[in-house]
Amino acid sequence: TSILAVTFTNKAAQEMRERIESLAGRKVLVCTFHSLGCRFLREFIHHIGYSNDFVIYDEDESQKVLKSVIRDLFGTIQEKDVDTFRSAISNIKNGKRADAHSERAYESYQAMLKRSQAVDFDDLIFLPLQIMQEKPEVLNEIQSRWKYILVDEYQDANDTQSMLARYLAGDESNIFAVGDPDQSIYSWRGANIQHILNFQEHYPAAQVFRLEQNFRSTTAILSASNAVIEKNVKRLEKRLWSSSGDGSKLGCFVSRAERE
Repeated sequence: TSILAVTFTNKAAQEMRERIESLAGRKVLVCTFHSLGCRFLREFIHHIGYSNDFVIYDEDESQKVLKSVIRDLFGTIQEKDVDTFRSAISNIKNGKRADAHSERAYESYQAMLKRSQAVDFDDLIFLPLQIMQEKPEVLNEIQSRWKYILVDEYQDANDTQSMLARYLAGDESNIFAVGDPDQSIYSWRGANIQHILNFQEHYPAAQVFRLEQNFRSTTAILSASNAVIEKNVKRLEKRLWSSSGDGSKLGCFVSRAERE
């Protein structure tokens, strides 16, 4: 079909797929950003010198490569060094700057992965962007496949994921994003709230539909929620409401440990 839907977890993608097929009686490609990137690379990675039957390294395999790189470049290695460089390389692939040492490690790490015909998890987004930037014919081909792009949980998008969505949407900008900046809690793993806050700047013709009725909670809970989130410095204004009645007053539970 001409619709592509992208979300962040396999569980969410499966549920969306089942609902669409039940409601519309047709199949739509619903997947995570990373599985979409993997599909893309299986078809187009040869454009940057990889084999299409590349392997995807898991965390342990990636760490072995990185340890080898650090040892070759700097002679000694400590566990904290591995964590530091691993984070820096991931940041580079997600559009952030790094110091000269990290850049050297990144270049050596990528070269070693390529010699092994391997990619890591971040590469599943990073390399498709690289290919689309360097190969206009690939970009044109991929943009012609889907007329409408849907992105779920857009507040959780990081810089590379947002850029990937923009490439997929192309000049038509037929992109529909669902999200809530007041639920943006994943900055520690790269999510950038500015992408949803600035959505209308990136897509000037976009309309905003506020889904303010809540079907799960009572008025007591929503009143408390509104009082908390209205203090957020950067947000899109909304007032949550419910037809479920006032409900019980809120209580406070103090636990001694997370399991409790």
